[in-house]
Amino acid sequence: MVNNSGCVKVLTNFYWAPVPVGVEVEVKVFAAYVEIWHEGKRVARHERRFGRQEKVLNLEHYLSIRQVHSALQEIQTSTGGRLAGITAKLTVRPEEATYFDRKEKRKKTPSV
Repeated sequence: MVNNSGCVKVLTNFYWAPVPVGVEVEVKVFAAYVEIWHEGKRVARHERRFGRQEKVLNLEHYLSIRQVHSALQEIQTSTGGRLAGITAKLTVRPEEATYFDRKEKRKKTPSV
């Protein structure tokens, strides 16, 4: 079942699932990855983690692309260039980058 954080507990770790809180999902655990299924469709696939109490999140769900980039830079700076223990999936297609660039320019342009 998806918890209040939008994650499913699998063995000892938590994996993000793009379905509403409280929804029952099916989980398939493989040697290298974990799949989350809902209503017969695979809704998420994550690299399997072998630690304990780790959270594997899709940051795009929570933050804009700019915020993710900024947050990862801040984490990298504060950890001396290491991103150890941080698992994030971020895919930016060229058309999305252009869209977000235009959106940011609109925010900065004062309306008259």
